Amino acid sequence: MVGTKRSPRRPAQRPDQILDAAERLLADGEAELTMDRLAGAASLGKGTLYHYYASKTEVLDALRRRYLERSTSRALASASGDTALRRLGDFVRALLDDATANGTLVWVLFHDTGTTGNPHLVIVSAALQDLIRDGVARGEFAIDDADAVASFFAHGFFGRVQAAFDGPGVRPAELAAELTGLLERLVTPVRPLTS
Repeated sequence: MVGTKRSPRRPAQRPDQILDAAERLLADGEAELTMDRLAGAASLGKGTLYHYYASKTEVLDALRRRYLERSTSRALASASGDTALRRLGDFVRALLDDATANGTLVWVLFHDTGTTGNPHLVIVSAALQDLIRDGVARGEFAIDDADAVASFFAHGFFGRVQAAFDGPGVRPAELAAELTGLLERLVTPVRPLTS
């Protein structure tokens, strides 16, 4: 009987070990992620895998959350412009760069999974809210409801990115310009016309 080579990692590290294995498989174009394949890729027994995640759906959900947390964190770290609008632009460009660099994984996690909606949008939306609130506090943005603008933009952002990934080729620079232009129109006060 040939056994699975067990992983030397401690139990506290196993959820990340499982997600790392799932991410590798999906990023390498694994067409159908199965719990059997995932257990093997994580060097864990199937029972151990089920101890942490009850189904493939739970694994994918945890992987979506982790991807968005990491991508949002990296995007916030790059948001270093000298104005609130530039910081927002930096944030949006970094999210797009990350999505493009991880295109296969992003496609599977956010498009090709058979799930509806994305409850993890709140991760990106919360970061946008903070950036927009900062602009309001500094007097750079003239909006009444930063949370509503952030939520609206986060949903529009993901919808537009998904449409771009569905198309014949993602052009991150053009998409970033389009999205930051929309964001600028949402947060910048309209100047009254003078006669």
